[in-house]
Amino acid sequence: MFKKGYKIIVIKDDQFDLKEFYLTPIKIPILFTFLLVPFILFYFILSSFNSSSISNQSTLVKSQLLEIDSLKSQNKMQSEKLMTYEMTIEDNIRQNKKTLDNLDKKLVINQTKSDQIVKTLFKTQALPREVRKVGSGGESSSKKSEKLDNSSLNKLYDQSKLLSHEINNIQKKINLENIYLNNIEDKFYSNIDYWLSIPSRMPLDIKRGIYISSYYGYREDPLHKKNQFHSGDDFSADTGTPVKSTAEGVVLKAEYNHRLGNFVEIDHGYGYKTLYGHMVDGLSVKKGDKVTRGQTLGGVGSTGRSTAAHLHYEVKYDNKTENPRKFYTYDKKLEKLLHFP
Repeated sequence: MFKKGYKIIVIKDDQFDLKEFYLTPIKIPILFTFLLVPFILFYFILSSFNSSSISNQSTLVKSQLLEIDSLKSQNKMQSEKLMTYEMTIEDNIRQNKKTLDNLDKKLVINQTKSDQIVKTLFKTQALPREVRKVGSGGESSSKKSEKLDNSSLNKLYDQSKLLSHEINNIQKKINLENIYLNNIEDKFYSNIDYWLSIPSRMPLDIKRGIYISSYYGYREDPLHKKNQFHSGDDFSADTGTPVKSTAEGVVLKAEYNHRLGNFVEIDHGYGYKTLYGHMVDGLSVKKGDKVTRGQTLGGVGSTGRSTAAHLHYEVKYDNKTENPRKFYTYDKKLEKLLHFP
């Protein structure tokens, strides 16, 4: 059948017109080739286009992935830098807080010291608060900094700035206090002879068994049993306990009388005098001797008008007796505040 060929009949719709086509065995492969070749070509063209498109898309995806990786890497570096910067700021804040605490302590020490010196030595008020507020800048920034949130880098930076500002304010106050303290010390040391001449210690080294048995002021006289004025303090102590000068000066008297027994009177200058009575025989100083603060004058005794071993001690200013207890505290305060020798 194939060898004889094929007959193709074409009938037009609604017409009786017929057309016949006869395909011989030789024409059939030619027809198939004519129909198949365009299809194959179209297929290859389409395949090539799809392959190229896929390749381009793959290249684009790879490029975008590389860009994403690069952005991730940059973001990681930026994050690490931010973390490092944040840690640096936090470290600065810790250091600033530590510095601020130290400066606060130093300021308090300086203010306390200057106040004590002024009140003790010059009997005047301390540096006014209004003066100490110079350069303070109003409300303390340390209080403001407590309200800041450390989770924000900007707020950390603000906190660091506020602490630095507070440190500068405290430093200004310390500088002012140092100037004030230096002026006080200059005034003190420029008048060192005056301070050395003020009775500024007890006449005995106080220890167990030594105490004040009778104070300055009115009391009942132990011999006459009458209420009389007592012009000094009486120190009860064992016989021979060293009696010491309470300030620098020159011995005015070193002698005996029936009331005070063996006594020493010292002129310290600047209107101050001290008297030490009822001492044992054999005084350690004589009239005209220069004595230093703490120098031994003799020993506790019971000479003169006395009922037991004790020391009668008087302080005079412009030849009028003063309460000795006003001067006992000077000794330790001077040594503590100004390293007084």
